[in-house]
Amino acid sequence: VINLLKVPALCPRRKQVLLGRPICQRGFRKILCLGSGRYSRLKQAASKDERAPLDGRSVPKKNVFRGKRGNEALQKRALIAEYLEELYETISEPMPDANQSLKCKDQIETEAGDLVTQGPKRFRRHKGRRPRVAVLQNRGCDKSKMKLLPPGTYSDYLGLLRARHPDMKISLKLFSKVWAQNFGGKLALREESQHAQCGICTRHKLLIKRLSGDRIQRDAQMAEYATHLRRQYADRTEYWKARTRSRLPLLPAGDQSVCFIIDGHDHSKYRYPRDTMFSSKEYSGFVRPCLDATACITHGQGILMVLSEPFVRKDSSWTTEVIAHSLNKLAEVADLRRMEVLCQADNTSREVKNNTLTRFCGFLTGTSRVRRMELRFLQSGHSHEDVDAWFSVLSNVIESHKHLQTPEDFQRLLQDFLTDLTQRPHELHWRDVMLVNAIRDWSFDLLFGEICYCPPIDLFCVGRCPHR
Repeated sequence: VINLLKVPALCPRRKQVLLGRPICQRGFRKILCLGSGRYSRLKQAASKDERAPLDGRSVPKKNVFRGKRGNEALQKRALIAEYLEELYETISEPMPDANQSLKCKDQIETEAGDLVTQGPKRFRRHKGRRPRVAVLQNRGCDKSKMKLLPPGTYSDYLGLLRARHPDMKISLKLFSKVWAQNFGGKLALREESQHAQCGICTRHKLLIKRLSGDRIQRDAQMAEYATHLRRQYADRTEYWKARTRSRLPLLPAGDQSVCFIIDGHDHSKYRYPRDTMFSSKEYSGFVRPCLDATACITHGQGILMVLSEPFVRKDSSWTTEVIAHSLNKLAEVADLRRMEVLCQADNTSREVKNNTLTRFCGFLTGTSRVRRMELRFLQSGHSHEDVDAWFSVLSNVIESHKHLQTPEDFQRLLQDFLTDLTQRPHELHWRDVMLVNAIRDWSFDLLFGEICYCPPIDLFCVGRCPHR
């Protein structure tokens, strides 16, 4: 049509030429089935020697909006996508109970001792809590980057969005549709579990549910709930900042910073002896001991996994012993006297948040073993971090081996797994799995014991030191 409009007509009243004959505008449009608006745009493009504009008749009508209502719909979709991206980066967490969502092919050991490759695991959740469109969009997606939001419903998170933009009337149907299309393969709602939930989140959710008839009070509670979520995200960014600084070899000021994160794994995963025979009904009541596993990840340096029998106490002395050994390993590759040490842990008073570990940090700083040391704790109920994602990977490794008879078998399995440098590639200096049978009483030694510093043979010597 552009080429036809470029042909000059002999008669000034006939501005178009078709098959070598001049024709009027009305006849030209009627033969080529062109509307007046489309004709005007084509005529303008031909006069400026430009390409023809896009023909809207050939564009799929799905997600195409025109007019005032169309612009408003596009704005709503943009707000929903931006809000879901914020949820994915701030509130969602890689939880240990999401290990089925990892896209990997595991090797399962059969009764005959053969290794059989299992297909990729799929993430499953309760069908009644998600719209059907989201379930259909999730099929065949890559679940390796799946993150989970705290338990709730689509309406709960839609309420947070409505409280942020009260002028925009966003429907639940549009909200779930955008979620399924753009975030169906990487963002999901966590099911109710036995893990303790945040008390502040639970309180706000209950108040919002009770105030369903009072819109003003409900919006006020929704705003308070959003403030709480922003506060816990600000705490989490401080840990991410410390983790990034720990992976740098040297800071711009010339000093060094190292960040630990220490946590305990679910000991039910380490029940031994582990064999397929215990799935039989005859052995269902057989009581088996469980190993206790603690991981201490020194970001940018190394990984320490400590296993112990149930008779070894798991108190403040246990955590102090693990951190002291990690510092001893770090002293072999760096000078601790010029380094700040940041220790991230859960809000557990028995193991971490206690006088023993605080006194231990004060002893190191006061005697100039380290430049400064700090204990950090995320908000209770929002303390799941990358160490829990690491435990999820370890759970998959243990589940793929059905024959583990002794604690030494668990130790060898995890040590062989840590030899794979693709797992946690930032921590390469040491990757140790230790089996500990006894620990010292740090709560007594820090008060009345005689502790000296002997690097790099032993970081701490209690009592009479042979190296003094």
